[in-house]
Amino acid sequence: MGVLTRSEDKSLSFVYAGDIAPEHRISMSLPITSEPYSDADCRGYFANLLFEGPQLERVLDGFGLDRGDIGALLWHLGADCPGAISITPEGTGPGKMPGRFPEDYERLSEARLHQIVLSLHRHRRMPEGERNPSPVAGVQGKIACLMLEGAVWLPKGGSRAPTTHILKVSPHFDPDVTRQETILLQIASEIGIDAAETRDLVFDVGGTHINALLSTRFDRDIEIAEGAGTIRRRHAEDFCQALGLPPSLKYERDAVDPHRRFSAAAVNVIAAQTTVPALVTRDFLAQTIFNLLVGNTDNHGKNTSLLYRGRTVL
Repeated sequence: MGVLTRSEDKSLSFVYAGDIAPEHRISMSLPITSEPYSDADCRGYFANLLFEGPQLERVLDGFGLDRGDIGALLWHLGADCPGAISITPEGTGPGKMPGRFPEDYERLSEARLHQIVLSLHRHRRMPEGERNPSPVAGVQGKIACLMLEGAVWLPKGGSRAPTTHILKVSPHFDPDVTRQETILLQIASEIGIDAAETRDLVFDVGGTHINALLSTRFDRDIEIAEGAGTIRRRHAEDFCQALGLPPSLKYERDAVDPHRRFSAAAVNVIAAQTTVPALVTRDFLAQTIFNLLVGNTDNHGKNTSLLYRGRTVL
């Protein structure tokens, strides 16, 4: 779809490849053009593809990278960044492929699942030597997986297949946080807010009761019947990407230039470019009011996303 280039001074440029229809843009902030985008243009979209939290810290430390070296970080993390877009070294092919069930997945035994849950509970990371096929951003211990036929599955190594759920495990120092999150999401759903389908889980691992939640990913198309089928990713971008704002400007209070600020006015700019602007505005306001009512003050620009399907953007 395009070529992202990192220069020696660590700056980025991006250019679309060939003839691409306007609706196939990767972001509202990067409309189709034959001219390359500059470093300032690129960072608003591509920097937001990177993880936040412990996953990013491990890559920074493990490879001795600078936090501001977006191109180098995407070299290591871009194959399985959020959404349907992947960033891979030239000549290595796409980082993501549709998943064929069951060929592209391995079923976790109860013992192995319990080892993963216990490690996420105690250390907020996978057990030593355990492969994490699809890292998920955030400070809490979690793993992306496929939940099907009453079992938990992981993509096989090299399959590049998508997951369908996120399993988030409460840390030992805050054992009820996932239960609280599940309740709040269920309340939101009950009053008509479009929230992720989430259910509460409790694992008994060696006499230790561990709370967790299982959340359905919103950006997946699942076509499975009689134990076989296909799972595909759908293209999505968060509001920071749509506005071309780097992660450092995800909060309105951090902006200096009023034209580069996550605000109600900026949300209106986004909504005007969607298929049903009034619907996007209504849903965002409802989510914002709900967050205020329940005491969630972390409703920043990366917590709301647009979903693309051809010419439809919602």
